[in-house]
Amino acid sequence: MPSLTRSTQRRDQKEATRQRVIEAARTLFRKHGYEAVTMRDIARVAEVSAGTVVGTFGGKVDLFNEVIIAIFAATAEIARAADPGPENHSTIDRLVLRTEAVYADQLKQLDLVRDGMMIAWLRSKEADRRNRAAAEEIFADLAAILRDGIERGELAADVSIPTAIEIIFTLYQNNYRRAVFSAWNATGLGALFRQQLEFLFSGMATKQL
Repeated sequence: MPSLTRSTQRRDQKEATRQRVIEAARTLFRKHGYEAVTMRDIARVAEVSAGTVVGTFGGKVDLFNEVIIAIFAATAEIARAADPGPENHSTIDRLVLRTEAVYADQLKQLDLVRDGMMIAWLRSKEADRRNRAAAEEIFADLAAILRDGIERGELAADVSIPTAIEIIFTLYQNNYRRAVFSAWNATGLGALFRQQLEFLFSGMATKQL
């Protein structure tokens, strides 16, 4: 029993250190940008050795990916809180309200979001797998909303939900360029997203006889 307790304590301490490093990295990346921050900077703020940071996360790209994964979890909660539900709201309304709330939050850390999109091409296969797994929670919510749209007759029964999700998520991500290069706010991005969805859904709507 004592050995089991020590093992549990070590595991808990290891996880606490891991979370402390991720939070330190997020703070520094958000304040200074990806390129300007070193693993030693992160170790100093997290109050651990640089060896601990490297041993736990491998390299800066994969550590940055863990920060993005944490953002995904927060994004899912923000979107759910903004979702009014299907009663008296169309599928497009629900998607726009959810996404505009996420834009409003993410624009507060736009440099971090921009760096995340840039670094996505550099992360390891394992980091990419973890990133996709973290996004599954968001995709599952989108799938449920689209299925509800099919059940209510807003979308054709033969709509490919995985394909629709891929397109919707790509539109959501691409719109950040307007914020980065043209200083669009969340309201403007939400309006653009609505136009894009209306165009997309026009090809997925139930055909009227």
